[in-house]
Amino acid sequence: MRYVEVRYAVRDGKRLAFEVFGSGPSDLAVVQSEFPIDLMWDLPQLASFMETLGGLARVIAFDIRGAGASD
Repeated sequence: MRYVEVRYAVRDGKRLAFEVFGSGPSDLAVVQSEFPIDLMWDLPQLASFMETLGGLARVIAFDIRGAGASD
């Protein structure tokens, strides 16, 4: 299991949860709707996929408003 810090952006008093990881040359935004970002590293297959993405790009994963760790 990998630890990536969940951070929050605030807009209109609501918090949007996001994580940033990886080191590739491009940015890739990933919307998490099925698995909250604070739990995705607990699922081995999803964690492996996200690790692979992190090798190709800097990944910004976030939960949509009202889902997962977002308000």
